[in-house]
Amino acid sequence: MELSARLKAVADSVCPARCCADIGCDHGFLSIYLVENGICERMIAMDVNAGPLKRASEHTEERNFADIIDIRLSDGFEALEEGEAQEAVIAGMGGPLGLRILYEGREKVCKMERIVLQLQSEPAVVRYVLKEWGFKTENEVIVEEDSKFYTVLTLTPPGKFKSDITTVKDSYVSDIKNSLKDKDLRTLARLTYGRILLERADECISRFLSKEEDRLGEIYECLGAKNSFTNRERMQELEKDIEVLMYAERIVASSQTGSSDD
Repeated sequence: MELSARLKAVADSVCPARCCADIGCDHGFLSIYLVENGICERMIAMDVNAGPLKRASEHTEERNFADIIDIRLSDGFEALEEGEAQEAVIAGMGGPLGLRILYEGREKVCKMERIVLQLQSEPAVVRYVLKEWGFKTENEVIVEEDSKFYTVLTLTPPGKFKSDITTVKDSYVSDIKNSLKDKDLRTLARLTYGRILLERADECISRFLSKEEDRLGEIYECLGAKNSFTNRERMQELEKDIEVLMYAERIVASSQTGSSDD
């Protein structure tokens, strides 16, 4: 089975395991690839929606993997037994939803060896919260697909979540975003774009930063063309975003030349 560039980056981040849980498995292509290529002996493919699960089941049966890919209807980790999987993948969803799934499944997550995470929004909030909860980021990769960029994190879970919240609600995410406004540029650059990615300074992260510079610049110009209080307020936010981006580019340039970004 061939995967999209995004899913291939996720698959390449999965370490060999006896059993891996694919949370939000959609049509099951990642689970099939992982067993087909001998990366995982067994998969538990779970999704909250019955429609995609039906397709996942059909694809699994077509390849005679029904005995080693277990298809389950589940909201996050709900249908997974504690200790049943050594590894889990959470990919293709928004940042706040991914964090909620991790937090609500924390008792099971903490028993795992690693988590592979590919979330599609709020990267600074995601990285900040993961660190606050006690996760260790082992690796980050970035890949481009159809002019969009996707980041995959490989994480070691903590023995216990360092948090006393009851659930990850919109208000929790908003509070984190507001608290990040006071962070210094170096911290914000690393949270937004990834310390490992910036220090590795490969071609893909450089290309991503260049496109982000163009994107933010275009938005800024459009807002400036219409003088209003709301636009001026948003322009101030964008100015900070552009400062963070420029600092990120500085880290990359320093990494490429072997100098310090301080």
